[in-house]
Amino acid sequence: MPEGTGADVMGYDLMPWHAEMLLRLLATAIDKKNPHAILLAAPKGTGKIDSAGWLAAALLCTQGELSGPCGHCDACELYGAGSHGDLRWLEPEEGKRAIGIEPVREAARFLQQTAGYGERKLLVIAPAEAMTISAANALLKTLEEPPGDSVIVLVSDRPDDLPPTVRSRCQIFVMPCPSEEESVEWLRVRTEFADDDCRRAVKLALGRPKEALALLESGALNEWAALADQCASLLVGCQTPNSVAEALLAWELDPALTLVVRTVDEAVRTSVSENPRGILHALESRDTILEWLSAHRRGVNISRDLVVRECCQMLHKALV
Repeated sequence: MPEGTGADVMGYDLMPWHAEMLLRLLATAIDKKNPHAILLAAPKGTGKIDSAGWLAAALLCTQGELSGPCGHCDACELYGAGSHGDLRWLEPEEGKRAIGIEPVREAARFLQQTAGYGERKLLVIAPAEAMTISAANALLKTLEEPPGDSVIVLVSDRPDDLPPTVRSRCQIFVMPCPSEEESVEWLRVRTEFADDDCRRAVKLALGRPKEALALLESGALNEWAALADQCASLLVGCQTPNSVAEALLAWELDPALTLVVRTVDEAVRTSVSENPRGILHALESRDTILEWLSAHRRGVNISRDLVVRECCQMLHKALV
């Protein structure tokens, strides 16, 4: 369930729960006090890429509005059309999960050039953890000494997956997550889905509004709810590992493993005092599953069938 890409954030939709932080950051930029390398960190599905798009538009806007991009200057119109010459947005190419070294090198050369439309050039990399090790290393010198008034914005679901050398060169902003009610209200205002469905989707997405929206738009809300119930039943011994694995294998590996991790999170949250040993085993299994998920997202070739079946076996043994 993708959160968003550079192509579809050109409407610069600032998420309400990010507004206070990003407005403060924008104010420092207008006062020429902003850091030149920024790392925006928040869980997947909370809208950070959309908000990063808003920040990018605001930094390129030539009107210097403290409230954000004006929407009508040449820079804003170019940004909205996806053709602003002082912006480079890096993300994995279609069909790939990693950002390689050549796009990063080319982006570094792009920043060396003089701004053509305003007073700064801007590079956004999202998700930053998609960079290969060699790509991240190629960015280090530019992060250390960004040329001119350029700004580099890294956006990350998992900042701990970035090399320490990258993180240490950025000012890190941990972006607020919305409450469940904020997520539901965001869906109500921006979609025509029924309130009950919005609430169900948000609950299944553990409060993450962009993932809830993707779930609603997929038309698979009932299927996903049934799958979540199967995973939860596995944790209490009411389903067999094979039956749950077969259900999970009908989905792509990323959402399937993500659902399993969130099932464990919810089980631990609601079962703190019931079975400490089981909780410990479940958390150990969760860490292993997260390692598989991280490897998959980095482009490591792993067996979907083997991983899904193994994770179901581990959770069955945990029995929270």
